Amino acid sequence: MRKRVRRQSDVDRGLDQRARARATANPVTDSSITEAALIKYLDGVVDKDPVIRRLDGMVRAVQNLEQDLEVLTAAFAVLAQFNFFSVPPPVLKN
Repeated sequence: MRKRVRRQSDVDRGLDQRARARATANPVTDSSITEAALIKYLDGVVDKDPVIRRLDGMVRAVQNLEQDLEVLTAAFAVLAQFNFFSVPPPVLKN
């Protein structure tokens, strides 16, 4: 009795060509590529490295924005102080 079963499914032509090219470039079969992809999908294995790198990049971007906002806030505070002290008080007419 065979341990393996035949499984046929329809896939995009481009995806099939990529899988066949990978199989011919490496000493593996189409079936082993499909089996590995199914195992990865069904086990819920996700490559977290790209996600973590992307999040790290976003954290750095937010940190840069916070630093820029602090500089702009300090500059605005200096401008407001200069404006309050350099403009003469209004003259009340009676």
